[in-house]
Amino acid sequence: MANKVLDLEINSLTFRSGLEIAIEEGVTVIVGPNNSGKSTLLRDMVNLLSADPNQPPIPGVVVERVNLTWSGDVQDQLEKLKESLRYYPAGTSEALSGYYESVFKFPNDNVIHESVVNSILKSSTTLGQLAEVYLLHFAAESRTGMVGPDASFDAINGMPSTPLQTMWVNRELEIELSRAVEESFGQGITVNRYAGMNIPLHYGKTSARETAPPLGEEYKEELRGLPLVNEQGDGLRSFIGLVLNILAGSHRLVLLDEPEAFLHPPQARNLGRLLVRLCQTGSRIIVATHSDDIVQGIASSAHESAPVAIHRITRSSSQNHVSSIPTDAVRDLYADPFMRYSSVLDGLFYHGVAVCESFGDCTYYRAVLDSLARTSPHVDIHFTQTGGKQRIASAVRSLRSAAVPVASVVDIDMLSNRTELKQLIDAHGGDIAGFDSRLRSVQAAVVSKGETVPRERLRSRVGPLLELAPKDLSPEEIANVRQVLQARSGWKQMKISGVALLNGDARAAIESIIDDLGALGIFIVPLGELESFHPAIGSRDKMAWLKQVMDERLHENEGVHSSFVEQIREYIAAKQLTPPSSPIP
Repeated sequence: MANKVLDLEINSLTFRSGLEIAIEEGVTVIVGPNNSGKSTLLRDMVNLLSADPNQPPIPGVVVERVNLTWSGDVQDQLEKLKESLRYYPAGTSEALSGYYESVFKFPNDNVIHESVVNSILKSSTTLGQLAEVYLLHFAAESRTGMVGPDASFDAINGMPSTPLQTMWVNRELEIELSRAVEESFGQGITVNRYAGMNIPLHYGKTSARETAPPLGEEYKEELRGLPLVNEQGDGLRSFIGLVLNILAGSHRLVLLDEPEAFLHPPQARNLGRLLVRLCQTGSRIIVATHSDDIVQGIASSAHESAPVAIHRITRSSSQNHVSSIPTDAVRDLYADPFMRYSSVLDGLFYHGVAVCESFGDCTYYRAVLDSLARTSPHVDIHFTQTGGKQRIASAVRSLRSAAVPVASVVDIDMLSNRTELKQLIDAHGGDIAGFDSRLRSVQAAVVSKGETVPRERLRSRVGPLLELAPKDLSPEEIANVRQVLQARSGWKQMKISGVALLNGDARAAIESIIDDLGALGIFIVPLGELESFHPAIGSRDKMAWLKQVMDERLHENEGVHSSFVEQIREYIAAKQLTPPSSPIP
């Protein structure tokens, strides 16, 4: 890897809203919903850091100012720049024709006067022309064209001007890039150093050993047979272009916009892990991403080599808000196998999340939401499930630690289990003590609604079976006996009838409980359970019920179900538009 020798510290970003976030060494990840300002943030940084240091800075759309410092004095920095750029002192035979003071020459032949460099090195907000030395910015569409072939160059009198030329000189760099490509795509890469005027990059390795010239015929034949990287798919070219430019450069700051572009999830996760490794030498990498896989790869490697910070950016009206997510909290999220392999953490990239009990619940509520009139501003809600009530509280805690607005959507029997209800209320930041007296009143009323099994009914239904000749009961007879013995508990009846089962003080108590839980973000199905929204469909199988609802488009009708989902949307919209303060512990 190229040595990062330039002592620049990007300390923090100041937003137009006045908020300031620190930019630490390592990887900084920017996540959030679409159109929240992630890509704009990176473009603002490029514009601000490239601005003329002698002119008043023009604030960006999202970022007001980039705050930076230099390590050491100006002379130290000048000496370090001489190690990275060609230096032509004034009044010497090395001085460039037409220049009357000392200048630095960039690999692309651009020239900057030493006096300008001195001015930049005294700035605390901009890099000016030196941005191309210290700063590397990758937009998604720019990476696929950075894999050659590049022109050859004078390796004795000249200096590499492209990353591929740098790798032509540096075989260790080729080995490192080849290892990274092989980890993600199954094969490495080979630099063709013998193609005359061009430097092609090939996908794959030769089995024959490269020897000192003249090359062996077997090696030349295999090299000619390797496909060119520039003729491969966008995913491979994007990955190689990105990693090659980071490895070959000495940039102190790397800005990556949507590095997951063109990559499948496994490659995106590998790239996330690789980015953490690539910044071990003190550079800072800032990633704006829509990909849970990129975040997962970065978070899973955070403890191994370099610090990781994650910031979730949102927008209300024209103002941006940022929540800083503790690295340990994110790593813990991805360490939980259920969280890692479910879609819960996709909520980082939505306006908010609704956590349901099952896949069928998610499908139904998402369909109802899609049928509602769109709001302005639009609110994107991610519906996810935890396979039952038991893990909902854990999912809520995880999402709230990431400052994601979250609602829980549960059947009415959640009120029957105080332990699980307490965990959920705690996860939403509430206190069950404010509900206990009402819960006891409701519990007593519901239990009193439970059915019993009268002995006479049992005798009339089971007695005749005992008089029959066969010694053993048939499967059908066993099923009949079970049905007779089966008495509906009060809570079973609540799931069928909902709050309508109760009356008087108990009815008032449960309605107030549902209202107060809704204010916390816990939404109890008032009719009992999902299937009660469309009771005319009698299927006992939820997926069969769901299919019929969808086929008949019943979810598109107005009713209690649409009002219920509207409440969820309004809650998340309100939380989304409230500027987050700090992550939830």
